[in-house]
Amino acid sequence: MAHLIAIAVDETWSMVLTKVALMPTLAVWVRMQGGPVALLVALAASLAGDFLLQIDQLLPGMAAFGVAHVCYIVLFTRRTTHRSPVVLAAYSVF
Repeated sequence: MAHLIAIAVDETWSMVLTKVALMPTLAVWVRMQGGPVALLVALAASLAGDFLLQIDQLLPGMAAFGVAHVCYIVLFTRRTTHRSPVVLAAYSVF
């Protein structure tokens, strides 16, 4: 909500701070809940991606988000009892 309010009032520093603060907040919650390490790595990579995009580093930022998505794919494939090669291929392509 704070980020949306910062956008609405067009306050640049508040937008930067609230955008970058989301992932660490989620990571603390995941850690407190005993969440998987892969999710913590994904959130850290997303934090890096958010920060890098804020300072106009497009390629490194997109690479960080790529790492996060690989972690999400690992999480999705570990949580299922039936692993379809077609679904895994589709995730890889997307």
